[in-house]
Amino acid sequence: MNRYAGGATAAAVTLAVAAALAGCSSSDDPTPSPSGRATAPYVTYPSADELRDKATKAGLACSSWSGVTKGANGEESTSCADEGSSTVVTVYPHPEEVLSKATAAEAGLDSLNGILVGPNWFIVGPDVDLDTIMPTVGGTFGVVDISTLPAA
Repeated sequence: MNRYAGGATAAAVTLAVAAALAGCSSSDDPTPSPSGRATAPYVTYPSADELRDKATKAGLACSSWSGVTKGANGEESTSCADEGSSTVVTVYPHPEEVLSKATAAEAGLDSLNGILVGPNWFIVGPDVDLDTIMPTVGGTFGVVDISTLPAA
């Protein structure tokens, strides 16, 4: 099932990213977002390697990760095509880039895949894997106004 929580404007989300990164109270327990979907504290990651490693330790199933590639704007990405599914982990150096890229990625999802979004990253992959890793990795399902989510 594809969880979608769109509708946030770019300006609102950009301001919300700045507010979340400025620091708010923290919680390790997933809490419901305004849409009723579970969320976990928003955590930033310095690299795709670190996010991939934490997601893998949390239960993201993959036995064959590609090497990390670096994009023109400094984003890092790694992917896995394993047992009929595909997962992509991307980390951005500038949080304001996440909204447009995550929105574009979310628009292309099928009914078995979803997107888990954090302040400077997102993971696209099978919903069942994202459900498993979200409490440990952080983030929320779909692209939402992060001002309403708990900070790390």
